Amino acid sequence: MAWFHGILWLADWLSIPAVLQRAGQNSLTAYLLQGILAGLVFGGHGLGLFDQLGQAVLLPLAILIALLAMVLTGMMAGRWGRGPFEAILRRLTYGPTRPRSGP
Repeated sequence: MAWFHGILWLADWLSIPAVLQRAGQNSLTAYLLQGILAGLVFGGHGLGLFDQLGQAVLLPLAILIALLAMVLTGMMAGRWGRGPFEAILRRLTYGPTRPRSGP
């Protein structure tokens, strides 16, 4: 229970940038974008760095890819209101949006 209290105290003390808050609200896009970026770095269709780098390089590179994905997702959400994959999921879940008939 003390660790939970510590986390709450730390959350009050730290201020999370808005771009990262928006990324947290659009986690599907952040998660998929992280996979796309990692695929471009490590896959054969991108830089092809799979099995080319040591452990000391992989950890900072993975953190960089995750942060880049979160920042890009936050920027997209700030510009368009939600991430593209959240918009697709919303469309698949609720169907196409209908124009409102107003007075």
